[in-house]
Amino acid sequence: MSNSAFIVFIVLMTIFSQIFHAKTVGSITCGTAKDILKPCLRGVFAQMPDDECCNAIVSANRQAIGTPARQALCECYKDAVKSTPYRKIINFPEICHIPQAVPISPLVDCKRIVGLAMGRENVQAAKRKKNEEKKLDRAKKRVKRAGRLDERNQVRSAQSASRPSSTSWTDCQSAQLSWVECLAVELVGRAWGWL
Repeated sequence: MSNSAFIVFIVLMTIFSQIFHAKTVGSITCGTAKDILKPCLRGVFAQMPDDECCNAIVSANRQAIGTPARQALCECYKDAVKSTPYRKIINFPEICHIPQAVPISPLVDCKRIVGLAMGRENVQAAKRKKNEEKKLDRAKKRVKRAGRLDERNQVRSAQSASRPSSTSWTDCQSAQLSWVECLAVELVGRAWGWL
């Protein structure tokens, strides 16, 4: 009886897989590949993928191992990109710095995709590169901020040089300074003997 139940199960699975047109990609179906990419749809409006999206692309690529699986995943992506929201995620593998990722493009020739597996080293190298770029961006922002602070300090020092030697609260208000700045001017003036 168990053999007949198994055969019935196989027949039903075959019928249902044909009904739903579920193409299998290595160990995942096209529907699963599209589901994996759903976190990337949030980045469509920002035109930038977040970490969850990049991890989703890596996950889809890891599940498609070998040339036939990667070519089939490419075909799934080609079908998915035809719909409007997925079209905007074409450049996300490049932006995420995922080496050897299956391209998400309607124009790619999927027959030329070679079965390079996303090894752990490649994924870690991509993450390191992305983190280094983030650090570089943060450093650039700090330099910009420091430049702005230097400009502000130069303006303030020029303003304080043009102030009268005796400061009072009304002088600070007329110069549109905060009470902290006014106190600092007074303390510096007393320390230098201006007041």
